[in-house]
Amino acid sequence: MIIVYAGAQADEAGRSEPRLPPVAESEVLTRVRGLLHSLKPRLLIGAAASGSDIIIAEAARLEQIDVRLSLPFAIEDFRKSSVLIRGERWGLRFDRLLDEIGPAGIRVGQDMPETEYVYLKHNAVLLAEASALAHADERIWVLLVRQPPDPASPSVTDDLAGRAEARGLLTLDLDPVAPRPRGFVAMPYGTRFDPVTRRKYDCDSVFHRIYRPLLEDLDVDWTRSDLETDSGIIHVGMIDQLANSELVIADLGTNNFNVAYELGIRHVLARASTVLVYPELLESRNKVIPFDIGFVRIHHFPRGLQLTDLEAEQAIRSLRPVLADVLGGRSGDSPVHEWFELNAVRGPFRRRSGLDGSMAAELRLRQELEAALRSASLEPVRRVAVHLDTETELSESARAGLRLQLGNRFLREAAYAEALEQCAKSEPPAESPLRRTWLQKTAMAHRRLAEASPDPAQRAAHNVAARRVLSAAIQEGYDDSETYGILGGLAKRSLQELAPASGALETDARFALMLDFYRKGFEKDPAYYTGVNLVMALRLALSRGGLGEDSALLRQQLDEAMTVSKFMVRLALETDPGDPWALMTQAELLLHMSALHGTNPLSALRAYGRAAAVAAPDQLESARYQLQFLQRWEGRSEAGAQIQEVLRLQGPDQVASEPATQDRTSEVL
Repeated sequence: MIIVYAGAQADEAGRSEPRLPPVAESEVLTRVRGLLHSLKPRLLIGAAASGSDIIIAEAARLEQIDVRLSLPFAIEDFRKSSVLIRGERWGLRFDRLLDEIGPAGIRVGQDMPETEYVYLKHNAVLLAEASALAHADERIWVLLVRQPPDPASPSVTDDLAGRAEARGLLTLDLDPVAPRPRGFVAMPYGTRFDPVTRRKYDCDSVFHRIYRPLLEDLDVDWTRSDLETDSGIIHVGMIDQLANSELVIADLGTNNFNVAYELGIRHVLARASTVLVYPELLESRNKVIPFDIGFVRIHHFPRGLQLTDLEAEQAIRSLRPVLADVLGGRSGDSPVHEWFELNAVRGPFRRRSGLDGSMAAELRLRQELEAALRSASLEPVRRVAVHLDTETELSESARAGLRLQLGNRFLREAAYAEALEQCAKSEPPAESPLRRTWLQKTAMAHRRLAEASPDPAQRAAHNVAARRVLSAAIQEGYDDSETYGILGGLAKRSLQELAPASGALETDARFALMLDFYRKGFEKDPAYYTGVNLVMALRLALSRGGLGEDSALLRQQLDEAMTVSKFMVRLALETDPGDPWALMTQAELLLHMSALHGTNPLSALRAYGRAAAVAAPDQLESARYQLQFLQRWEGRSEAGAQIQEVLRLQGPDQVASEPATQDRTSEVL
């Protein structure tokens, strides 16, 4: 995706009708940066006038997205006419931006300055440059920061919008001074299995590439159902959002219980402004609505298993008038209010006056955290962490839940020390439904710190702490495949850290421990991602003489694990042929079969190539690490080196470390 951008210039001093006042600049930067963080375009193209242009370019640079500056005339003339007219502070930001981008990223036209015609002509130049740089079938979107256009007096930005729309390009508008209605998106996180379509549904891609652009375009102050809600925790912040938001989007794509619960609350508390959306997978023949709500209007959009920019664009176009109509208050959509006399049930709702201060503090901090989590920067998240330390009226259970959300965000951003700090401060009691999540997130924070530390003593300390936490998880009944997968990964790491001269007894003991963890994980959840690790561990155990176990029994277990894993990965690929984890697992299973039968690993090599073509960097790193492990302990260096080269061609050439991710398959691959 390429984004062409433009927007309002910064307000001059004393402007009677604000267009982009100084008080709005920070919020515009946050909104644009968050939008770019979600969309992840390949390139931005635009000018660098004071105000929106510079803010958008700065947001892109913060997100490490390439920016191509296109100026209509000479840099110094543009600086005087379009930048310094709003003050020297804009001149400093302009100069810094040019230094960061460098001459190779700056195009300067030959037109003479100071005529409106030049700027209008430059709009055509921007769109032409984007078209020239776009790859085959690459989408071009236009991002604008402006107030609603005045037909009687169109601006240069309005002209760009008109040219873009005439070309059929999608435009997104952010109004920096508009009052922003409150919105809430009820949907789960991550990739979920939809029992209706029998397919995996990527919730995050739909949110980031459809719902978030839509809500920003409509200037909605949105919140997404948070991780605690998705874990089954119902709290005052979520209920307040459902009760008082002027717009609620309920995504029905995965038959999710929490979404159904939230929808029920909303239909009781609000007569209108609830939009039900059911994405239709193109690869699925099942089009049945998952809930008993066929009598309620539901909006559909088609999408493939891998959501494309074109599908996202078409979904935005179809849903935008629906949401605009709802925000205009022109529709009633609650069957509860249609059937019963509930005229007295009208928002906004105020909290009961007798509620204690802890609930007020919780609601305030949840709203602050929601705003921080929308930001692409960690600084607002860190400020919430400080406020959690100083807030005296907050209940300890609410404080622990909020800290766990902070810890999860820090984990995703590879800020492992900060993640561990929040986890250390947020240990929930044994009866808490957050206990399992806390134990596993804490263990992962320790494990990541161990992997990142160059100090052997620190690595050992974090590994010991991770094992202690996971041992507690097992004792408390959370002995699931994820817990054993993390333990197996720790044992695998400990083998890689063994000195070449280590004795056979110590090596065999660590192999036996790894085998035991992976075996237990597979027994808890017989799936391809648990099975492939058990296949690996069993095969290496047999190569080491059985590690004290009966070799015939190990061979039987190996055959069973191989059969189940092959069957489960085949089903997974029938559900989603482009699933990178399933493709990588299939490739590794072929490699194990080649080793077991002494055959040419060419089919495995080809399978790794197919998987690498669709894998993300963290998935490539996990595959590289697994191959490094096999190369050290099995010695099939030629095949491993060839596969490593295939994987290296798809991503950065670096020593792999198992990535930080919410997907549990990373814990067992």
